[in-house]
Amino acid sequence: MPDMATTDSSLRPSASRAVKAVVLDLLDTYGEFDPVAGRFEPHRPSTEDKLRVCKENGIKIGVIAEFPADMPHDRGVEILRQGILSQATANAAPVTVGDYIDARFFTSNHSSSADKRQRKIYLDAAKALGVDPSDCRFDGLDDNDVTAAEAAGLCAQQPLDAQRAGVVRILNRSRNDSGRQFQAFFEHEHLLGERIFGIGDAICAGIHRLVDGRTPKQIPARWQSPPRIEASGEAGRLRRAMSYFVFLLNNFANQVHLVAEEQMFELAVGAGMPRSQVKWVFDQHDQARAYWAGITIAWRRICEGDADDQWYAHIDFMKNTEAFIFLFRDHAVRENNSTYTLAGKHFNDMDDMQALKLGERFLPPDMSLYVGIVQNAETLLGISA
Repeated sequence: MPDMATTDSSLRPSASRAVKAVVLDLLDTYGEFDPVAGRFEPHRPSTEDKLRVCKENGIKIGVIAEFPADMPHDRGVEILRQGILSQATANAAPVTVGDYIDARFFTSNHSSSADKRQRKIYLDAAKALGVDPSDCRFDGLDDNDVTAAEAAGLCAQQPLDAQRAGVVRILNRSRNDSGRQFQAFFEHEHLLGERIFGIGDAICAGIHRLVDGRTPKQIPARWQSPPRIEASGEAGRLRRAMSYFVFLLNNFANQVHLVAEEQMFELAVGAGMPRSQVKWVFDQHDQARAYWAGITIAWRRICEGDADDQWYAHIDFMKNTEAFIFLFRDHAVRENNSTYTLAGKHFNDMDDMQALKLGERFLPPDMSLYVGIVQNAETLLGISA
């Protein structure tokens, strides 16, 4: 597979004049859009890098999009602008598409009464940006869209290799990464991990509300049964979300992500990366697996144990979940910003292709299974899209 990080030589020929604005096919070229769940997940790290370069060079940024017939323009724009480009840190909130693109600069099939294969939508996009079409460039993958944009007077740019790389297309190199395809692939998986962390946080908060201040103080001479936790109402919804959470840990986080990542790092060691630079990853993976084993045992006790033990099982579930999330939020940040980059420095293009194919091999044919389970848990816990 060729390197899909774009360079000047890998682009469709375009006008040589400087542009004042860029119109992006954000929905179909730069991310994954789920209209049912109301979510847009930009490809990482390429999308933020693209937007940042435009902003730093004073280039206006607009978007064209085709939304479903039953999705109003304003709602579609809201979903796209909420797309998370980079993860939150201890000192900063997540960076979103809306931080770069004003809602006024989105043109859709609804607002324009034209689709992407008609020149009118591109003329309307240039008008929204306040520039002449000849001063505007369109970036998109579809040949027919490019033809329509050029018919409207825009110059156009298109990666020659628009194949899917698993769940992510690589369009640009990131300022903060190695520029390798494998890195963007694994960082993209971390986005789903962030949502799993959010589910865990909400479950812990729910358990805390159930047990806070109610655990009996035991004395050696007499056993006191703790209060019963009925599986109804809020506690019932919480229990259902816990079931989804356990499934995701054991079937996605471990079998899909961690195993693929470990094999990728073994390739990096074979390519010359000192094992000492990656040992911490394997150690923390094993620590996470220990927490997940604790969570799974606590879940079994909640489902099958006696009433007295169920109380303590809820507390054990909460404490193991808190420990896992505390460790792995920072784990992902260190991988994204340090260890992936170190691995990438030892890879040549063939190594990069092999690492990417390893990652793809562990993905299911349809990732929507896991995304749907995440959405189910979020709905039960009242986590908004």
